[in-house]
Amino acid sequence: MAGKSAHPTALQSYIDFYRTETGQKLNHAMFAAFDQMYDEISYLLGQAVAQQLQSEQL
Repeated sequence: MAGKSAHPTALQSYIDFYRTETGQKLNHAMFAAFDQMYDEISYLLGQAVAQQLQSEQL
């Protein structure tokens, strides 16, 4: 669907849903999951960089 416009009715339905309590709870849960995922990715990337730096000759 990249590069295609959403149908206006579908977009409005999406907006209306996210204005509800359930939509806000879903949004909060998704962002909490993304935060956790990015924390883990950042940690693992930091470990990989540190390991790479330790293995290089200075």
